[in-house]
Formats: sequence, structure tokens, C-alpha cells
Amino acid sequence: YDLYCMGRIYSAADMPETFHSLLGGAGAGGKPGERNYGGYSDLTFDRLVADARIATTDRSRNGLLRKAADRAYAD
Repeated sequence: YDLYCMGRIYSAADMPETFHSLLGGAGAGGKPGERNYGGYSDLTFDRLVADARIATTDRSRNGLLRKAADRAYAD
């Protein structure tokens, strides 16, 4: 089995980009995450992250990111 380890420095304000980079597929009209080496792909996850990128309030962005994280963990 292959094993991939990496570190990433992030800020809370950049979490949508972090989620997309690590787990994003091409489902939300974009390109796959550049660090998605496992090939994870879930259209709902991609939509939640895309919506979080354009959210206008911290509360709505955080809620969308929480839903995206819960979905990925459940998978």
C-alpha cells in the first residue's frame, strides 16, 4: 500500500481552499484539488466547499464548511 504524508500551514480564513486542495473533485465546475492524491470525489462535498467560498458571512461559511467536513468524515 502507498502512504502519503504531508503538512500544510493554513489559516481559518482559507479553509475552503484547504478543503478543495486536499479532497476536492471536479464536481463543482472546477478542477480537482491539486493535493487530492487519493482521488476522493463527492459532488455534494464539492458544492458545499464552492458555496463556502462565496458565502457572505462567517456564520454561513462556517456552517457550510462544517457540513463538508462531516460529509467527508462520514465517507
